[in-house]
Amino acid sequence: MLTEKYENEIIKSVTNRLLEKNKLSKELHAISDIKDFFDTLSENMRDNDDLASQYIAFFLYHKISEKDVRLRKVTSRTFEEFIGNIYGLSPTDNSNKSNPGVDEKIQELSDLYVEKAKKDDKFKKLMTDKDGKIWTIAADLSGNRREKADLLNDDVEVSIKTLKGWIQEDTKANTEINIGSLSYRSLFLGIHDEEKLGDRKGGLGSGKQMLELLEKVKKNGKLNEFISRLELFLTYLYSNDNFLVAFKSDLKIQFFFFPGKELVDLLISLLNKDIEDFTKIFYRWENNNLRIQVGELLNNRKTKLWKAKSIDDIIDYPEYEGFPNPFSKKNMIILNLEHALKNEKLNKIIESQNSSYVESLLTHILG
Repeated sequence: MLTEKYENEIIKSVTNRLLEKNKLSKELHAISDIKDFFDTLSENMRDNDDLASQYIAFFLYHKISEKDVRLRKVTSRTFEEFIGNIYGLSPTDNSNKSNPGVDEKIQELSDLYVEKAKKDDKFKKLMTDKDGKIWTIAADLSGNRREKADLLNDDVEVSIKTLKGWIQEDTKANTEINIGSLSYRSLFLGIHDEEKLGDRKGGLGSGKQMLELLEKVKKNGKLNEFISRLELFLTYLYSNDNFLVAFKSDLKIQFFFFPGKELVDLLISLLNKDIEDFTKIFYRWENNNLRIQVGELLNNRKTKLWKAKSIDDIIDYPEYEGFPNPFSKKNMIILNLEHALKNEKLNKIIESQNSSYVESLLTHILG
């Protein structure tokens, strides 16, 4: 088992060794940098004598993916810090955030409804918050975007999602991803005002309820307006974001790395094609957080995702309903951790912990 007192010092040293040895970037310039790191780690783990890579895998198992650990909320935070440490970054919730500006079209839409609220009691009532102040679309969307990224380096934003994967003893994988806040009151304002909009408890708590709502929008001739607004909002919120999705599956971690634009393009393409297909993915709100259901994008029955031991075992699923699928093989890595856990040399070093443990371990690992 790892010694918590020393593990941060050790993991920083061994990840730095992996970066240097393989001439990988020590700065985060794109989501591809993180994918390169895990690609290299997966390749290097085949070498029993590469103890730096073996130790990283050992760490990820015991702290992130082990079946008795993976359900703890702290694993998400631990993984964010692990990724951040690779590039000398801290999770963004440790830093002061300010609301970013909004696109010109979002500001124009916001100003339009502020003017309507001044002239029309209906909109004044709809746009008055519990404190008696008028809320605005621009402020809602700016606040939504402020909270998106878990890691930020200049203009590079990364949202990290860790979810429970499938294991033999627990086959109920969590394939619903919280992709952060998206103001439903701003999205539906002036498009569907016939009933009070709420989150899970107020009627937007499932794909079925979402479908019923959008059918009403279509019936009222507002679907095209909804599509245009949704594309505007999603583009603003996610096109500069990048996703790292990790399924914690005990002896394996299945990673997906993709730019937010790929998800935006899929959602808008689906909505233009068929409302029902769209609501299978664009699923529900909970506490104003949008949750997407990616089970069909993973398509385990076809891809064999959960039982595959390596990327070579995966059957690719590059399209969903005729559109590029962000959860396809090109964006994926499977990290098989079992090999590292059986590494006799590494286990012997770790088991012999003493007062000079860190120095001893790093000497053996780093040479």
